Amino acid sequence: MGSLISLVDDLGFRIELERPPQRIVSLVPSWAETVFGVGLGERMVGVTRYCVEPADGVAPIPKIGGTKNPDIRAIVDLRPDFVIANAEENRREDVERLRSHDIPVFTTYPRTIAGAAEDILKLGHALGCDAETVCPRKRRRPRRRHGDRGGHPPARTPAGPDGATGGRSQRRSPGTRRHPGTVPEPGDRIQPPPGQYAPNPC
Repeated sequence: MGSLISLVDDLGFRIELERPPQRIVSLVPSWAETVFGVGLGERMVGVTRYCVEPADGVAPIPKIGGTKNPDIRAIVDLRPDFVIANAEENRREDVERLRSHDIPVFTTYPRTIAGAAEDILKLGHALGCDAETVCPRKRRRPRRRHGDRGGHPPARTPAGPDGATGGRSQRRSPGTRRHPGTVPEPGDRIQPPPGQYAPNPC
């Protein structure tokens, strides 16, 4: 048995995979496009109705609802071995419900351009891609353009160039700083701070 693929998402959860994911669900349009961009679109088994690019690629893939109201049962029935989410576009309760079914969820929350590039590299590591494929070196440290404001998160995570779940685990890494918005521990407030996780739909 090979070594586990291990990574920590932007909310401090450690994800461990026995092999690169083969059944991916994306709850984020830009990340669906990224998976296709690195040539692994055939691994996508579910996307939201807002995942529209690449049009020919996502057209035949089952739609599992919206970013704020995904159909959790439909996702579980797809037997995914990896779900990609975003703390601003998706709701905390949906992410936690997926985790309760032992489905690894990689939640992104980049606050800077460098953070977005790091998420792309982490995703590539999980998918078994080399760094140059998912994030060419010349793109990892883009120069600040005139008028850019440092410290502000990008509006969207940028896209890169195009059954059971036993044996996997997802937990907060003991050595990782605990970010607001993670699964609460005893005594924690349930309400995440403003700006993390999308609000409930009206």
